[in-house]
Amino acid sequence: MKTIFLTGTCFLIQLTVIAQSQGPLTAGNISNLPIPGSSSSWLNVANARVSDNQYSDFNSLPDSVGAYTDYLVATGFNFSIPAATAITGVIVEVECADPYQVSTDYKVYLYLDGTAGEDRSIKETYPPADEIRVFGGNTDLWGVAGLNYEKVNNPLFGVAIAVQRDLTGTATMARIDDIRITIYYGFMILPVQLLSFTAINSSQRVNLRWSTSGETHMQRFDVERSVDGRNFRTINSIAARNLSTNTHYSVMDNFPMQGSSFYRLKMIGISGEIKYSNIAVVHHINETSCQLYPNPVSVGEKLRIHNPGREELQITFYDLSGKLVYRLTTREQEMILRGGKLKGELAYRIENLWHTPISSGRIFIE
Repeated sequence: MKTIFLTGTCFLIQLTVIAQSQGPLTAGNISNLPIPGSSSSWLNVANARVSDNQYSDFNSLPDSVGAYTDYLVATGFNFSIPAATAITGVIVEVECADPYQVSTDYKVYLYLDGTAGEDRSIKETYPPADEIRVFGGNTDLWGVAGLNYEKVNNPLFGVAIAVQRDLTGTATMARIDDIRITIYYGFMILPVQLLSFTAINSSQRVNLRWSTSGETHMQRFDVERSVDGRNFRTINSIAARNLSTNTHYSVMDNFPMQGSSFYRLKMIGISGEIKYSNIAVVHHINETSCQLYPNPVSVGEKLRIHNPGREELQITFYDLSGKLVYRLTTREQEMILRGGKLKGELAYRIENLWHTPISSGRIFIE
């Protein structure tokens, strides 16, 4: 029968996080990692993957107090902690026993492709029957600087455990049946106050403005646009200035979609936390019906333009960063796309012979 042995101190989680946890999860990989000066290696390492009374153990240590084993390393826990979070604590559970009660922890470290942080060993004799010992806590980061979701989601993240002799006179029979880890994390409140976010039509473009206050530890602002108010795509990114005073930002959507466009602001902190603004709606209509169609269009398919007077028109294509991709002059009402750089979502602008803007928009070329 298993009993629970707890260690560590519990602290209140700050109100700036919404506490969550994932686990306990079991290891996908177990291995032996040599330690200089060790006296024994772990055997039957795969037996420590699940609690089934099949054990990972080692040959008896020399009859000398302090003799220790290699590390038994457990990794491959398959965590999937979300990006917009901060790790708040790690708990490691080890199901262990020593029928002769002459063994104890030597070292217990988190493993990040090598031991890391501070030792969390308990230094109390292993019990005669299987017992689950708990190392760390929900507010304990084990002294690992920069422990984040990327590190704990890495397949090489885990724990390294070594055992030592603490009494003489009989053989050491220490064994481990199971190793589990639980990760505690929180969704952080974004360190910024959004005062306003607006989208305004301006000469066939859309002016997007926002104001903030109290920016600290912010990474950037992404301006996102949607044609249906549900599926958004980033059209511009602005680095945060991180000023405590009121700060004003402005960007232009130079190639707005026809009809209704939905805009929102994605605010991203340096730790990956995310917050969204309200959605602003703009209804945009060009001054002329001189548009490219069909939309989307495939390479090799005819692309048509409403030009009944056979006026000489210049059509310029840009990528979404504003870089010129292709330019042509035509009096025709149709053209055949030949591929090359004309691929994906592009912005276009149509001008007459005197370079007076006639129309603009976006087209999807498949």
